[in-house]
Amino acid sequence: LWLVMVLILAGCGATEPEVVEKEVTKVVEVEKVVTQEVEKVVEVVVTPTTEPTKAPSTEPIYGGKLTAALGSVPATLDTMSTSSSATSGVTNMVMETLVAFGEDFDIVPMLAESWELSDGDKTYTFHLREGIKFHDGSDMTAEDVVASITRFLDVTARASVFEVMESYEAIDDYTVVTKLKNPSAGWLGTIASTSSALVIQPKEVIEGKGLGELAVPDDIVGTGPYQLVEYVPDQYAVLTRFEDYQSLPGERDGLGGGKIAYFDKVRIDFVPEAGARLAGLEVGDYDWIAGPSTSDVGVINANPDVELVIIHPANGGYI
Repeated sequence: LWLVMVLILAGCGATEPEVVEKEVTKVVEVEKVVTQEVEKVVEVVVTPTTEPTKAPSTEPIYGGKLTAALGSVPATLDTMSTSSSATSGVTNMVMETLVAFGEDFDIVPMLAESWELSDGDKTYTFHLREGIKFHDGSDMTAEDVVASITRFLDVTARASVFEVMESYEAIDDYTVVTKLKNPSAGWLGTIASTSSALVIQPKEVIEGKGLGELAVPDDIVGTGPYQLVEYVPDQYAVLTRFEDYQSLPGERDGLGGGKIAYFDKVRIDFVPEAGARLAGLEVGDYDWIAGPSTSDVGVINANPDVELVIIHPANGGYI
């Protein structure tokens, strides 16, 4: 069970009484009710009333800084090598996969814009999106995908589920083919997983680097809407908006769809003690915290400036 809170603000205002006098020759509107056509002079007295408290705006604001607190400390930021949610809590904004899970756990495009099956559903041909930039400024091509798969198979914590793959290759700059030993209904879900994720990184950055050999932050290079610019182990990570990010069109769809990096900067502090995270939220040190203690739910709900969001456990299965 994860509890996530977002700080919200509300505003209020009032109106002053006023007298309105006007001659209308066609349609008269009195207190928002439209009458039939008349020709006369109307005097309307607007009775002063206190305007109710406005609901907080749900429209996002572009710019600013988000300061967040996670409850776990990542042992590594090499997201290929670990299934730790502490790692993916940082790298999900930095790295992207070929395909992703949509809102309803269907498979949606990410770095691959489309794919097709052949050879009795054993061959998957992925067509990559063009014009995608890595954070180091280089263009993403099929060579980077092949290099990422090669390194992934060497360091992943999920090697056993990839044993169904017989081969993989780039057939041109923007097409990658994976061939399976036998049909697998779960193949797309396997490569969409964010747990020990098959993320796509530049060939020049990762080639020949094994487990524990990626430099942080220099080698934590992806295609995501944010890039890692500072990392102090056990303390915090700082991300900034990647201005050359190429979003998919349309609305956000789970981990896929359109993405807009509203914040200029995101700082993530690693704060294992739940009470310290909550105290930091209450005094304004944090805008968002993860995983408060369930014993604090009553206190949280009593605070009008804090919104509690409960995300229920979600699991997907297939036959």
